[in-house]
Amino acid sequence: MKTRTRTHIAPPPPAKRGLISGVFLAALAVAALVAAPPAQAQTITMAAVGSGGDRDATAPGLQINEGDSVTVTITANGLTAGRVLGSLNYGGGTAIYGQNADYLGPNSGSATSSYGITHPATSQAFTITTRDDSDPEGDETFVLSLPSAPVHLDTSGAATGDQWTNGAPTSITVTILANDGYTPPTPTPMPSFSIAVDESTRAEGETAVF
Repeated sequence: MKTRTRTHIAPPPPAKRGLISGVFLAALAVAALVAAPPAQAQTITMAAVGSGGDRDATAPGLQINEGDSVTVTITANGLTAGRVLGSLNYGGGTAIYGQNADYLGPNSGSATSSYGITHPATSQAFTITTRDDSDPEGDETFVLSLPSAPVHLDTSGAATGDQWTNGAPTSITVTILANDGYTPPTPTPMPSFSIAVDESTRAEGETAVF
């Protein structure tokens, strides 16, 4: 009659099992961190395009002709829920804003507009037009800018407190190139004066000549 021998492997003691479990969980946490994509920064960015293109891409800002329009696109980077609110300014510079003036934006009353981008949308566009007049004038400018930090709202309309910032550029100068044959006036030279003094001696009572 054959005798069978059974080999029994005892489980690790509780302390060792706890150590193994801890190492396993730590490894899982590290793997999750490695696999997770980096969080996207929550920023508002601005881009401007002229209807006739950029007339001088080597110059700073945007160069357009009189009569061209500018499309300004506000993009909410990292918007995954809710709504982002903020404002766009297009005042400043040497151009005059308003009806029958040099340029006009969506808000005829003032050179500022509010934007509101609601998820799943990611951007909002504004159009600014310039007037092609016949007035003899030089190049003129206006400035697009993001004046304040955006505010993030949840789906109920309450502020979330999430930190949203304005990304670069926060301002873009738009130059309206003159097309009216304007020639800047030549400055008039200032008259010059000189005094010649007769250094010869005069007796008291005689006239001295200058």
